[in-house]
Parts: sequence; structure tokens; C-alpha cells
Amino acid sequence: MKEKGNKAKRLSFQYKLIEVKKLSYFENNIEEYNLRPRINKNKTPFELNVQILINDSEGIIEIILKLIFYQIENDKRTELFGIKTSHKFKIKNFKNVFPKNDKNEYLIPDQVIATFLGVSISGTRGMLVVLNTNQYYKDILLPLIAPLDIIKSGNKKEIH
Repeated sequence: MKEKGNKAKRLSFQYKLIEVKKLSYFENNIEEYNLRPRINKNKTPFELNVQILINDSEGIIEIILKLIFYQIENDKRTELFGIKTSHKFKIKNFKNVFPKNDKNEYLIPDQVIATFLGVSISGTRGMLVVLNTNQYYKDILLPLIAPLDIIKSGNKKEIH
């Protein structure tokens, strides 16, 4: 959306985080796989899947994150621990704020989704701090993630 003078139109709306849930969590026994000496706690690989669901009748955007930390040795992937979370955001006057286009799709600006995604990633990071029972896993941190980069890459992103 652009206005005269090439200035972007400022989108103004009200929203609130209405629900945060841990959908699932797992920890595999690190001792069982004898991986402890070979895991780099500062650079443990992880996979992040993002799913964005829109419930227009309720005015809700839900961000579901699935995060799995893993180790690869000899071309074999071993999952260490992971979490799946849901964060729901209620948007006041959703259909007026985000009208549908000709293809019956909602055009929600990347910056709006990035804001919700940033809150969801931070919330998930906090859940990991609370849920990790293995002391070794507590030292494996989720690095800073730029939500706009995730959106622009489009990798592992589904919008319904």
C-alpha cells in the first residue's frame, strides 16, 4: 500500500494475545545416544516449521511453531528435543483491517506477521527454559531469529 510521495500507508489496528499453548514437547535421553561430548551447545542445529492459520469469523490469527533440535553424525539425524506451540492473536475488526482481495485471500503485511511471529518465537523460547529437564539441554539456546527473514524465505511456511 502506497500513498502520494512514495510513503507507505501506516496500518493501525488493535490486537491482543489471547492464548498460548504448548501442544507437545519431547526430550530424548542424551546418554542413550552417547552424543554429549560431540554436541556443540553454541551451534546445535535446529529445524523450525511455521504454520499460520486464519479464523476470520473469530478475527484470530494463530501461529503454530514446531521446533526440533538435532544432531547429525554419519549422515544420521538424531532428534534431541523439541516443542510445538500455538499463539493466538485476536484482531479487533479483522475483516475491516484485512479485507480479502479478488482471489479471496487476506493480504496481511509481512511486518504484521513478523510481529506475531516474534512474539511466538519468544514465547516458545521461554517455554523451553521451563520445560527442559535435562541440564545439558538447558545450555542449548535458541539463537536470535529474524521473523522477516523467515517470512521472506517462505521455507516451511503454510498459510490457510
